[in-house]
Amino acid sequence: MSEYEMFEREVLAKSKRLRFSSDAPFIGLSTPDRQLNKDYFKLLFNSIMHKIISYKHTDFLSYQEYEIAFAQHIVKKREGTQLLFFYDHKLVLKVDTHYEKQFKGSLIYPCDNEIIKEDTLFMTEYKRKDV
Repeated sequence: MSEYEMFEREVLAKSKRLRFSSDAPFIGLSTPDRQLNKDYFKLLFNSIMHKIISYKHTDFLSYQEYEIAFAQHIVKKREGTQLLFFYDHKLVLKVDTHYEKQFKGSLIYPCDNEIIKEDTLFMTEYKRKDV
C-alpha cells in the first residue's frame, strides 16, 4: 500500500470519528519538526473537509469523490491571517494561522452550523447514556 493510499484511509477513518463543537477549534501541531506539522495539518484539514462535504452530499464519500466535490464546490479566500473556505458560497471552515517566534500554528474552525448542531446533539446523547 502506497503512502498516498494510507493517507486516504486515515482521512476517511478520522472523518468518521470527528465531532464538531460550536466553540472548540481543531488545533494543528506546533513542533520544531515542520514536516510533521505540515503532514498533521494536511490530515486534519482533509478529514474535516471530507466530513463537511460528505454531509453536504448526504452520503459518506470515497476519497476520490471528495476530491472531485472539493474542486467543484469549495472556494478559498484569504483575509489577513485567515483562510476562509466556502461551499457553494456558504462559509463552512476557517483556518487561522498564528506565528510565534520560530513556530507557526494553525487553528481550524468548522463553521457549518447544521453539522455543529447535529454533532452537539449526538455528543449530548452520548454523555447522557454514559452516565
